[in-house]
Amino acid sequence: MTRSGSAAAKGMAPYCVSKAALAMLTRVSALDLAPRDVRVVAVAPGLVDTPMTRPGVTGVPETLRSMLESVPLGRIGRPQDVAALVCFLASEEASFITGTTVSADGGMGLRGYPDRPGVPPPTAR
Repeated sequence: MTRSGSAAAKGMAPYCVSKAALAMLTRVSALDLAPRDVRVVAVAPGLVDTPMTRPGVTGVPETLRSMLESVPLGRIGRPQDVAALVCFLASEEASFITGTTVSADGGMGLRGYPDRPGVPPPTAR
């Protein structure tokens, strides 16, 4: 899941709608499964350095610089950042969390979604 489920992006209707559907599926499943003491939580990672992102984003310096402008923490995510969140959510410490989507995006979702992939939203002045 990504932040595209909660914000519109020009020209990306099918992608955004599918992500919004996942968010609702998470909520409905949490209601349905709560009586069985099953928790349901979606994870929405931001820009993460993976083999999938390297060819078009993290491996292209200009694109990476542009994308990082929209990440308040100023760095790309690492797979272990997302893994740590998932481990926490699976732990007893998260036993009261269900029916929600948790972002691991370095704050990227705080500024909305750009109209075009790879183009960060304007920064506030």
